[in-house]
Amino acid sequence: MKAYKRWTQKSENYEGIVINLRRTGQPQVVTIYTVEKGLVRVLYRRHKQTTAAITPLGKISFSAAAQGDILLMGEFECRSNAAIRELTWERFIYSQIFLEMLSVLVPPTVADRAVYRLLLQYTAAFAYKDPRIVTIIAGWQLVGLAGFYPDTQRLRVTCTGRRENRGLYYVGETLSAEQAEVDVPESVRQMWQTLLTYRWGQRQIIHLQEKGLQFLEDLLYSYVEQWSEKKLKSPALR
Repeated sequence: MKAYKRWTQKSENYEGIVINLRRTGQPQVVTIYTVEKGLVRVLYRRHKQTTAAITPLGKISFSAAAQGDILLMGEFECRSNAAIRELTWERFIYSQIFLEMLSVLVPPTVADRAVYRLLLQYTAAFAYKDPRIVTIIAGWQLVGLAGFYPDTQRLRVTCTGRRENRGLYYVGETLSAEQAEVDVPESVRQMWQTLLTYRWGQRQIIHLQEKGLQFLEDLLYSYVEQWSEKKLKSPALR
């Protein structure tokens, strides 16, 4: 408890979006993407008299003191996302998929206003639009912001197999002679570019064919795994 008092002597104010909350044990560990420091881990000690709740995709304002790479949370205010308050299984799955992609693509403690703006746009749209489509769009745009923007006209694709419920792909400018290239129709490449350049918050009608959308969804997860070198777990929940 003495350490807790010492850490809270010099606190700063933060604003962000809740990415993950590990509820087991005390203190709880909350992962938040903040305006000020990007992706951070925050220790939160929940008291019995506390009625406020921290929820994933919620917009949070809080005070915290730094201890190395960890922040210790003091007072906070968290506004929960409407989609989380009325959570369906589909919304749960796609929220987990997007947040996992964010966690493997975005380096910790690196603030990026564009990433934070995308998070705000995603959480707002997620509350009232199709969670699958919103997640696929935001996922491809997150890939671009992370520095792996794909050239939709030049990149070549090969199928490397299947895992659980999805196809696995490798994407590159060149393929070896042993790699059979997947024929990606021009209409799908145009759809791919449309997802990358989609403008949030505007009335924009986009025409998405299910077959092409399914391919681009599976391709997204493979592309994230290829560049992050980390296996995604949440797509298996679909």
